[in-house]
Amino acid sequence: MLAQLKVLTVSSEPGGAKNLVAVAQEFNEVAVFKNCCSRGAVPVFKASGLKYEQAGHINKLSDAVALLQTVRPDVILSGRGIDPASFERRITRAAQTLQVPCIGVIDEWYDYRKNYEDASGNLTGLPDIVCCPDNQARQEAIHDGLPVDILHVTGSPALASVFDQ
Repeated sequence: MLAQLKVLTVSSEPGGAKNLVAVAQEFNEVAVFKNCCSRGAVPVFKASGLKYEQAGHINKLSDAVALLQTVRPDVILSGRGIDPASFERRITRAAQTLQVPCIGVIDEWYDYRKNYEDASGNLTGLPDIVCCPDNQARQEAIHDGLPVDILHVTGSPALASVFDQ
């Protein structure tokens, strides 16, 4: 029997949380999801009925590394982390440190670079893959300076779930 994929979702904003909830609901039979959220993402997870843990205590990179060492995910799905001090950014940097694959999901059609740049404008918080809702978003992300090779058009899980309903 194959072991199930262990996925850690991380989000602090409602838009990112809506996409991660849609993915977790769609793939809950083929993967084990541990959902960690804070701030505006908490009500989204609460309303979804999915189990989640609040992550307000992840305030430093060392906290994020400790969480990853405890959870030991196969992959991380991250919502948008526009705040340079966001939970998503700390988890992404911890994933880089521990060599855990990290996938960022863009849920807005603007500020692509700001999701991943530091105060100096350097792209220090890039996940291994960035999922774009459509080709327009991908092209705009390229124009904003995100690396072409990590950008993938995947659609919007949250929008797709609305159409399914």
